[in-house]
This record gives sequence, C-alpha cells and structure tokens, in this order.
Amino acid sequence: MNGSDRKTFEAPPVFTEDERATYFNLSQWATDFLNTLRAQSSITGFVLMMGYFRASNKFFSSDKFHKLDIDFVAKVFGFKKRRVTLGRYKGTTHERHKALILKNFGFRRFDNNVRIMVEKEAEALARKQMQPRSIFMSLVDFLRSKKIEVPSYHALSESITRAVQVIEQDLHKAITKHLSDDHKQLLDGLLEKSDDLSGDKGNPKVKRYKITLLKKSSQSTKPSKIRENVTDLDCLKDIFDDLRPVINSIDLSPETIQYYGRIVVKLQVFQLIRRDDKKYLYLLAFVVHQYYRLNDLLGDAILQCVQAAVNAASREHKEQTFRDRITKQLALKKLLRKLNSHLAKIKEIERIITADDLSDTKKVQSIKSLLENQDEREQIEEQMRTMEQEANRIIKNNDYYILNSKSLRLQNSVSPIVKALEFDTCESADVIIRAIEYFKQRDGNIDSNAPLDFLDSDERKLVFDSEGKLRVSLYKVMFFQHIANSIKSGALNLKHSFKYRTFEHYLIPKERWLSEKDELLERAGLKGFESFSELIPDLSSVLNSQLAATNRNIQTGQNEHAKIDKKGNLTVSTPKKDKIALDPVTEFFPKDRVIPVFEVLSTIDKLSGFTRSLEHHQIKNVRKVPPSNVFFAGITGLGCNHGIGRISKISRHINLNELEYAVNWHFSGDNLIRANDKVLQLTQRLPLHKLKRSVKGTHTSSDGQKYNIQVESLNANYSFKYFGQKKGVTVYVFLDESHRLFYSVVISSAESEAAYVIDGLMHNEVVQSDIHSTDTAGYSEVIFAVCHLLGIAFAPRIKKFKKQQLYSFEKRSKLKLMGFKILPSKRINLKLILENWEEILRFIATIKLRETTASQLFRRLSSYSRQHPLYAALKEYGKIIKTLFLLKYIDDLEL
Repeated sequence: MNGSDRKTFEAPPVFTEDERATYFNLSQWATDFLNTLRAQSSITGFVLMMGYFRASNKFFSSDKFHKLDIDFVAKVFGFKKRRVTLGRYKGTTHERHKALILKNFGFRRFDNNVRIMVEKEAEALARKQMQPRSIFMSLVDFLRSKKIEVPSYHALSESITRAVQVIEQDLHKAITKHLSDDHKQLLDGLLEKSDDLSGDKGNPKVKRYKITLLKKSSQSTKPSKIRENVTDLDCLKDIFDDLRPVINSIDLSPETIQYYGRIVVKLQVFQLIRRDDKKYLYLLAFVVHQYYRLNDLLGDAILQCVQAAVNAASREHKEQTFRDRITKQLALKKLLRKLNSHLAKIKEIERIITADDLSDTKKVQSIKSLLENQDEREQIEEQMRTMEQEANRIIKNNDYYILNSKSLRLQNSVSPIVKALEFDTCESADVIIRAIEYFKQRDGNIDSNAPLDFLDSDERKLVFDSEGKLRVSLYKVMFFQHIANSIKSGALNLKHSFKYRTFEHYLIPKERWLSEKDELLERAGLKGFESFSELIPDLSSVLNSQLAATNRNIQTGQNEHAKIDKKGNLTVSTPKKDKIALDPVTEFFPKDRVIPVFEVLSTIDKLSGFTRSLEHHQIKNVRKVPPSNVFFAGITGLGCNHGIGRISKISRHINLNELEYAVNWHFSGDNLIRANDKVLQLTQRLPLHKLKRSVKGTHTSSDGQKYNIQVESLNANYSFKYFGQKKGVTVYVFLDESHRLFYSVVISSAESEAAYVIDGLMHNEVVQSDIHSTDTAGYSEVIFAVCHLLGIAFAPRIKKFKKQQLYSFEKRSKLKLMGFKILPSKRINLKLILENWEEILRFIATIKLRETTASQLFRRLSSYSRQHPLYAALKEYGKIIKTLFLLKYIDDLEL
C-alpha cells in the first residue's frame, strides 16, 4: 500500500451525520458502564473508540480522533467542548476500555497466536502471487470474519513481508535443489538466437531469440497459422517433457505459473539474462505457462474449426435444397401425372369387373389391354424407389454429412492439433481416447480397423459405402466432431491446460474440503446453509405462503394486473409507468467551454487517486513509478484508439520509452478494475449519487453489447444478426442504479452471458449488489440458485415469463383441492438436492473464497449439462428460488 492508503488505514473512519448517530449509539451494556465513569475525557474517549471499532473492527489512538466526532459526543452528553481533552485518554484506561469493547462485541485480541494464524494465511495468499495490497485487504477481511481485532498497518505489513520472503525463498530453494545443470542448459537455450525457429515467421533471414518467438501465438484458424502454433507447441513440449520431473517436484500453483510467466512475456531478453540464478524460476514458469496457454488456444481452434465446417455444410445443404427444389417438384409432378393415369386405369378396371353386359372372357381381355404398357409401370416403380431413397436420406439426415466434402480442409486444420495435444486419459471417456490414440499411432492414416465405438449406430452405417469399405474422409469428419463435442461436454479433457481440465480440478480439493469444511463454510458465510434438510421446512413454508398469497390476491381482485381467463390461463397486463418530468441540469454545466481530457483525468486523480492503483506487475524489484501524466497519456492513447506511438508524438513532455514501460508493466485488467473502483468510490461520496440511491438496497444490472472486430481472434464468432458477414465479440457490462460501470468483461459472442453474471457480482470491492437484474440471455435456474446462496436477490427480466413453469413442494392435486388457480407444473426433486448438497456447498465456497473464477466453473459445469449431478441439483434448487421470484413478480408488477 502506498503512503496515502496507509494514512487512510491508520486514521479513524470519517462519518456523516447519520453515520455518527448510528455508530455512536449506545447499547445497554455501554450505558451501564458509562454510568460508572466520571471523567468527561474517559466517557468521550470510550464512546468514540467503541463507535470506531463498530465501523472498522480496529482501535485508534486518541490523538487521531476526529474533532467533529468529539464535538458530536460532547453535545450528546452535554459536555462543554473546551473541557473535553483526550490527551489523558491513554495507558491503562485505554487498554481497559479496549478489553471491555472486545468482550462485549465478541472479538478476540490480536495476540501472538493470532499473528501465527495470520502469517499462515498470508503465506497461502502469497502463494497465489497476489499483490501485497490485495493480500493486506484479504487479511483484514479474514480477521473480521474470524471476529479478531484488526491490528495496525505495521503488524500486518510485517506478516506479509515475511510471507512473501518465505515463498520466494522456498521457490528458489526448490529450483536449486531440483534443477540440474542439464536442465539449466536447456532453459538457457531459450535465451539463444534460434536456428530452427529463426527470424520472423515469414522472414527467415532475421534471427531472433528463441524465447521471443515463443511469446506470441496466432489467433487465426488458417491451416498455415495453426501449423505454426503446433510447431511452437512441439518445441515447448520437448522442453516441458524434459523438465516434467522438476515441475512435478516443485508443484508450482497456477497463480505462480501465470505470475512469473507473464513477467517473462513483458521482459526483454537482456533484462532476463541479468537476473542470474533467478532467471531459471522465470524461465521454468514461462515454459509451463506458454505450454498450457497454447494447449488452450489449440483446443479453442478445434472447437471453432469444427463449428465452422458444420455451419458451412449446413449452409451449403440449405442452398442445395433451395436450388434443387424446382427439379424435385417437376419430378414429383411427372410422377403424379403417371400415377393419375394409373388411377384412371384402376377405376376403369373396377368398372369392367362390375359390368353386367360383359362376359368373363371379355372382361379379362379388356383388363389385359389396359395393363399392356409395361415400360410405363417400370418407370413409375423406378421413380418411386428413387423418391423413397431420397426420403430415407433426409430422415437419416444424410445431407448433414455433406461435411464429407469439407473433410480435406478440416483435416488440414484439425489433424495437426489432435496429433500434438496431450489428452488426459484418466479423466476422459475411454471410447474417444482409444480413437485418438489409434489416430496418433497411425499418424492420421485410417484403415478399416479404425475404432468405431465412439460413433452411434446410424453413424456406423453411414461410415461404410455399399461395398462395405470405410469412407475415410467421412470417418475423420465424424471423429473431429466427436472430439469437439467431447471437449465441450467434459468427456474429453486436456492434461496440461488452464481452460479444459476436468471440472473437479477447479473446485476446492476434496481432501481439503473434508479436513477444513467448518472453517471454509464460516469464511464463505455458508454456515446457515450447512444442512439442507433443516432448510426444507422454511423453504416449503415460504413457497406455500407465497403461492397462497398470489392466488388470493388474484381471486379477490386485489391484484388488478393479473387475471385468470375462461380457459384457466393466467393473463398479465404490465402497468404503464408515467414519465417523470425532470428539471433540466444543463444550466449547471459550463457554457461555451472546452475542458481538456488531461484536465478531467488530472482532477479526478487528485480527488480519487486512481493512478495509485496502477501498480507494477512485479511484487518486488520495481523501479520508480511513472508520473501521472504518463498514465493519462496511456489511458487516452488506448482508450481513444490513438495508439501509444501517436499519443507520444502529439503530447508534450511524454517520452515514448517511458510511456511504453508504463503501459507494459502497469496496465493490466486487474489494475484497471481497481483504478475504476477508486473512481466509483469518489462518485459514491458525491451528493448527486445519493439522489439516485434506492432505499431497498443496491440494484445492479448487466447486459451484453455486441462489437464487430477486424483482427483475427479465437474469441470472435460469426453472428449475422449483429455482425453481418463479419465476426464479433460481446462486451458484458455491469451497472448500478446510479449508472456506475463497476465491472466489464469481453467474451465470445457464442458464449452464454449467464456464465459471467456471478463474476461481476463477486467483484464487490465498491458496489455490493443486493438485487441484480439481467435479460433472458443472462438467466438460468442455476444462476437463481447460486445468487440465493451468495445472499443476492436475482430478478431477471425473462422474455415470455408467463410460459415459465412453477414448482412446489406439494402435489398439484392437493393444491388444486385448495382452490388455487395458479398451480405448479411439477414437484421439487428434494432427493436430488439432498444427495448433492455437500457438493453444492463446495461449489459455492469455491466461488465465494475466489479459489477459481466463477465463469471458469460455470463454463466447465454447464458443458457437462445434465450428465453432471451437481448441475442437475443446482438447477433443481434454482427452480425453488425462481418460482418464488415469479410469484412475487406477479404480485408486484412494478418491481
């Protein structure tokens, strides 16, 4: 923490008039104790210290008490301000009052035992390579959750410093112990100019350092670019395999890998060489980080290439069907004419058979003459066989395998990836693993012995031609499709990856959960949800009461906007809201004046100090922080799409090298979010913000905005509705009721927005949401469940909500006998929830304690869908909360 933050932490909280009345309000035990005191300074000091502790869980020396607070307490007790002197409020009196306050608030003193516990927690946080400031704030939250007195800045900073030093020493000791001279030589090879990967990829005459060539990867799905990524992966794999024993022995955490790996990406080679023995830790982390990242990137490439091929085949099938429609209709019309002719002959035969004026011989001769045209009958039979085959082909969706024509291009893109990736054989489906291993062993050369277990029965028939020969191209297309579907569904996982590991990998480890369950539940604030069987009566009572109230309000006419029609269906008319006339505010703004962006940023920084949040990426070895005007130039250059080079040319006193350094080392997603939080805190203190604040709590919302992009990116997808023929991404934005943007993230336009709702809600450094709304794209039953367990009311605006199903704990027939008109569709599957409640708690605790980002958990969990019992159980629990929301919404349509 910098000097300003440190000073703020060591000073008592600053209260408003309303807050003073709240925090300095006396409980009965405090009143009784004050009756035993006579000295005005002791009474005033005790009340102030108790109020400050109530707000911050921290004690402050009397010389730091705010004068406005002293005057307020003096006025309440009728003391004369000049007679209240707190210079004597210290020593034994001060300590005795501290002990009394701690006892009555149920807090523990910060002693040596607590110090050891804090240092242990600091070490756990430091292993995640968190910035010291983040560790500091996490320790403060940790102490408050444990109901322990928050100590001075010095006490916590010492614990953090020791923890960081211990972790760094442990890492270097492990590197020294396990890294042999051969391993060091292997890593040093990354700092040499490459012969086999020489030059820019396209300019082989210019030799560059091997590590430089491995820092960046292509986001293109062109076969040539994919092969370049595969070449990089193979290069890293050779190094990774040689270093695997060292990596396993050191057991680097994902956070450590990403921290040091990203530093190497930012460092220039000469800076890395100067780090002597420390460079091996950096290089080792870089190898692991880039190897994992390339695995993720190539996994994304498989999904996108296969989906692109499927979309192209589907589009071509539709176009072909459209082109062939006239030809097919003409053939059908011709067949119908011939059939009509034959029907006429059948009618004639019926007339001949029933004719009384013809002998049997004459009848037979007449029928024979009608059936003499053998060629016409054969033509009809041939046309009918052709149409039957066409019908069977359409029914079996044979046209879907027009993909066969796309096979060669798909093979060029995907085959190298499948051969290069290392899949997790222990945590993946056996049938697809066997097929992959066969494909790798044969180097993609498929014959009739190829595994078919992963194909369904219809696919197995289609993969062979009429002569029983394997259609190799079609087989490979199906093979790649099943690989993509298995990756998405979680049936196929990568062994070395950040994104595509098995779902269990992202949760709190089961061993730790079983041994530390009580502590983890307490830290996550889930002690009240420990037993679902104890929650059932309360949930059932609340749901039944709400169902009865909603039905009663409709039947008695109290709810004017909801009616039951003659068919027994619910009809709802949303009340129209009148527009509120607002007084114009333009008169308060400057007239005919241009305010430079620099002045705006400078003024906001003076008031909020947001540039102090732009910390250096490294925890240690940080040189002097760039001046604020350099940060302003970087923000303007990137935010206005001018670029770093251009903004340095058009700005005064901005050095390009210094600007590049600031952007490279100080601009990161986390830093920018923290800087934004500083601005939000400033906005929160403004009087205008209070005018928009709801008395019911903080209401937030989120929605996605689509943007097309011009560069190649695996994060971008096609969407004709939003981008036409181009690709684009979704920027998912979170706002509160004062229109403060407190979180945003860029996601693929093909991904569900619901997976990212919890990420924004968990980012509650400043804006703590009490109720959150999304549109239909951000809604799911699972989000209802998770929000409820996190203590946030979820209120989405669901399209056609009247078609949503209601659920209850009681049978529909029982509720119908009670005269209810609005009835649930199904009962809640309590058994499913009870069986998986332990896993639900572990899932929520993982999110609450930020062991893994919520979006990562949701992406992997939702890919399993109904195959995973946890997903089904969360969905079932979410149905309870969703039903409550829908019933309340019907009751209060102006919510």
